[in-house]
Amino acid sequence: MKYKKINYKIEKNEIEKVVNSTENEKHRFILTLLYKLKLSTGMIINLKIKDIRNNIMYCRGRRIYIPDSLMHDFYEHTLNRDKNEYLLKSNRDKKYNIRSIQEIRKKALKKCRLLKKA
Repeated sequence: MKYKKINYKIEKNEIEKVVNSTENEKHRFILTLLYKLKLSTGMIINLKIKDIRNNIMYCRGRRIYIPDSLMHDFYEHTLNRDKNEYLLKSNRDKKYNIRSIQEIRKKALKKCRLLKKA
């Protein structure tokens, strides 16, 4: 069965609205990575704690500078954890699933009424 591709692009002024639309801290962090740092879902699920050093994230050969305003969130998610662990883990201590991140994004956009049905 084929799924219709959904356009998830949003305007700059709507990013903050989408990020703040969820109560869950981990979901808010995921939306921040997606929209503020412009990371893809594949990049997010494969990020390990060791990939982040001195406000720079190394991801698939790219250097991504992390603003100081977001570093607090990174420290919060990496506190007391091993460097070889994934940055985002599911409730079962495994790496996040791509589908889960897609659902988080979809729910946030629906909540802000930015997701239009095709």
